[in-house]
Amino acid sequence: MQQFQKYLSLIESAIKRLNFDTTPATLYQPMRFAMSLGGKRLRPLFVLLAYQLFSKNLRKAIVPALSVELFHNFTLLHDDIMDQSPTRRGKPTVYSKWNVPTAILAGDRMLITVYEMLENLPPEHFHKIIPLFNRCAARVCEGQQLDMDYQTQRIISTEDYLKMIRFKTAELFGYCAELGATLSGATEYECHECYQFGINIGTSFQILDDVLDTYGDKKLTGKEVGGDISQNKKTFLLSRAYEKADKNCFRLLRNTEKKKYSQLQTKVTDIKKIFDTLAVLKDATIEIEKYRSKAMKHLYNLKKPESRLRPFVLLSDFIIKRKY
Repeated sequence: MQQFQKYLSLIESAIKRLNFDTTPATLYQPMRFAMSLGGKRLRPLFVLLAYQLFSKNLRKAIVPALSVELFHNFTLLHDDIMDQSPTRRGKPTVYSKWNVPTAILAGDRMLITVYEMLENLPPEHFHKIIPLFNRCAARVCEGQQLDMDYQTQRIISTEDYLKMIRFKTAELFGYCAELGATLSGATEYECHECYQFGINIGTSFQILDDVLDTYGDKKLTGKEVGGDISQNKKTFLLSRAYEKADKNCFRLLRNTEKKKYSQLQTKVTDIKKIFDTLAVLKDATIEIEKYRSKAMKHLYNLKKPESRLRPFVLLSDFIIKRKY
């Protein structure tokens, strides 16, 4: 990410300048804590890079980019409660450091702050962007609900899984790219191509997230390996495993999923053995590259000089090759 340091520095400076209220401290301290946990800042970076495809004055895009990071962190506060995750990025989650009601309220207040930021957009941008943001926010909620619904279903298809991650994860990447393009005055066609670029690269991002959850290095990811397996989450790896399994392997996978383990890591190990037998990691790698290629097609449809497109190409490479 070193090549994006200029943009990331702008984002971090904007985060440090966030002027949250101070009273009650029990509401605003958790918000500051959440925003201080770091992260890759990919989503605001998408806004800035999309903006710079069409315009050079980044100052107009910084606050909208910051609003995206705030929205993303709002969703994480609530996700951590739903997933009962005690840590994020190697540090306590807001609900585990404070309590569940505080985390809910802090997340709600962060969402309100997003709207306060967008209120300050020029009218010609405000009326375009608010509907885009509302669509994105609604789909993220729908995707999260599908994620929870799927936990109680025996099996879901890869098609159902892809619909879920399109809403839960990819939609926000699409919005970020479309937001940056819209702010820069790009045409409707250009905004649409940016949106499709974000949707497809966001899909690659989430499939790789599934892979890293099962096969990643805890020291790099900051999370326990196998969290998705422990929580019976439906991932690309699991959906594809059921689709590829013969009758005996299907039964083994299903029984292993249902089995009560005294040590969850033993369950993770047993499921991974089945994944390895079915070579679903290779399938995931192919799928990641497929959506990355789709994203590149939409990016090159913009007919911009290679020098303008290169930052997004490099970022896409990072997204599909990252280890955290």
